[in-house]
Amino acid sequence: MKKLLATIYIVFLACQVTADTAVLSSKNAYNLCTSDISHWIDFCNGLIQGYVDYASLANAACIPIGTTRTTLVTVYINFLPQSEVYETDGPALQAALEILGKAYPCS
Repeated sequence: MKKLLATIYIVFLACQVTADTAVLSSKNAYNLCTSDISHWIDFCNGLIQGYVDYASLANAACIPIGTTRTTLVTVYINFLPQSEVYETDGPALQAALEILGKAYPCS
């Protein structure tokens, strides 16, 4: 029953959308990516892969070849609460660009 309630809560957080935007907030992304429920772990892996792809294509971060997704998710989770974007609960993508750019700057 606890797992069911936790799942419902996480789904609720993930689906909160205002009339202004359908953007995933940084605090909701943090909740999703720190869940121990397997489908949210899978979701987080895909989310971070998308952020990494975008950051790389936009030259916002230069991530070394061979960096594992586990490492990238760990970097995101560990540094997200310290990001400027997280403080204002801004877009999770914007926080990812900030974090990945600092962790893997382009020379």
